[in-house]
This record gives sequence, structure tokens and C-alpha cells, in this order.
Amino acid sequence: MGAYILGISDDSTRAARKEGDPDGKTVQVPAELSYEEWYNEYVKGSTKYKLQKVMKDKKISGKLIMGPKQLNLDNYTFDDEHINKERDHKVTKEEAVSFMKNAKFALSR
Repeated sequence: MGAYILGISDDSTRAARKEGDPDGKTVQVPAELSYEEWYNEYVKGSTKYKLQKVMKDKKISGKLIMGPKQLNLDNYTFDDEHINKERDHKVTKEEAVSFMKNAKFALSR
């Protein structure tokens, strides 16, 4: 979860961290922002929070990984029989590669 820090700086802002920020960087938010407002905007409003809620609602297990590292797809093979005929995903190899290269999150089980 993000962090809400109570101290106010000289320029009427306070330090806080956004939920799901892979770098854990601190950002400055308006000093008048209440904890509830901060939580709603920076935590509940985060992509990670929304994905975790969908996972919980749909009973999807696994660890959510935001900004997964890129895979080396040079030796990647595409099993059309399994992916499309057995599982009916209706995806081409090019689409599958694009999905993996552009993934914003992943699930680890």
C-alpha cells in the first residue's frame, strides 16, 4: 500500500507514495489533501488496486506483478493446437508476442 506522510513542507505540500509505483518514488501532494482523499486518489484509484479488486471478485488466485520484466522471446514457440484449438483463444503468434511485450501486469501462480 502507498504511504501518506503527515509532515507539511515549506511549499504547502506533503510527501506521499503512490500505490503500485514500482520505484516506490515519493511524490508531493497538496497539504490540504486529507488522508481519505489521498487514499481514494492514490490507492483506490491506482491500477494495482483496481486489478486486485477484480481478482478478488472473480476469485482469481496469484500474485499480481506490476510492470513485469520483459521476456526474451527469441526462442519462443507458439503452440496453435493448444492455444487456439484446445483453449479457443483465437490469437495469432504475432498477437501473443505483442501482448507479452506490452504487458502492464502479470500474474504469478
